[in-house]
Amino acid sequence: MKLSKFFNSKTFYRLISLVFALMLFLYVNSMKLNTTRFVQNGDVGVGFMNKSTTLRVPVRILASQNGYFVTGYPNMVKVRVTGPSSLVTAVRNTHSLQVTADCTHLGLGNHTVKLQPRGFNHDLNVQVEPSRVNLTVSRRETADFPVQVRFNSRQIAKGYAAGRPTVNVNVVSATGPTKDINRIDCIVARVRLNKNTQETVHQQVALQAVDANGQPLSDVILSYKMARVTVPIFSAKSTKSVNVQLVKSGKGVAGNHYSFTTDTKNVTVHGAKQALDKLTTLKVPVAVAGIDGTMDKIIALSPNQYGITGIDPATIKVHITVTKN
Repeated sequence: MKLSKFFNSKTFYRLISLVFALMLFLYVNSMKLNTTRFVQNGDVGVGFMNKSTTLRVPVRILASQNGYFVTGYPNMVKVRVTGPSSLVTAVRNTHSLQVTADCTHLGLGNHTVKLQPRGFNHDLNVQVEPSRVNLTVSRRETADFPVQVRFNSRQIAKGYAAGRPTVNVNVVSATGPTKDINRIDCIVARVRLNKNTQETVHQQVALQAVDANGQPLSDVILSYKMARVTVPIFSAKSTKSVNVQLVKSGKGVAGNHYSFTTDTKNVTVHGAKQALDKLTTLKVPVAVAGIDGTMDKIIALSPNQYGITGIDPATIKVHITVTKN
């Protein structure tokens, strides 16, 4: 057969079609293989490639509310998310993500609980770091405590004094483990004063449960987290002469009776006029702990009342008489 007839024959066209079909098949399979390799290697590509990111996600405790309280777990954990670029980008803008620790079937004591991610797309690979947490299940208790306002009086300008602070929340309920509730001394509202403060301060402050040493107790929940506090600041250039009243302080020796006298009948008190107008007698506490016989004692006069900046004289001599009952 001549070549010209062969090229114009049906056999030639069938052969050419078969060659092109084989070439197209090999090309398509080659592209699929390369795409698979890219995705497996985590390379960045258009739409198909994997991407990773690390998020900080809140921890939610699933627990019985009937008399139990869980402590010791972190508030936030790291979550590493890997998957298609579009899904990873979307999850970074999702606000409903959380990690849960199921404690509903746990008894009292220390436990290790697995953390479970919630709200993530099922096509993502999600790893929680750490994957488990140690926590404690305790008895739950609630009690009421007074709110105390505290501030650094040395920040008040010379010639000025603080009046009695007011707060919009006087009593706060605290809920937590029994051992921590028993340690609470009071709920503190700490007000920050600027140096040389001369004007009344209004401040929104955080409330905090503290023990008798002033140390915060973090494993308790307060019914109010914030409070509005007002610390009145007055000009303290007024003076007033008042009587001295000696009063027993503390528990003395059993079977003893104590009486007090002093040659200083009056003292001059310096402070804000608003405070001095209400003051008619200065009560001076005399500590009697361990005193088993008649003696003289020097007592320092401390201006520990609101609106009082100083007392003249600063000390007085007190004669303590001890008689047996």
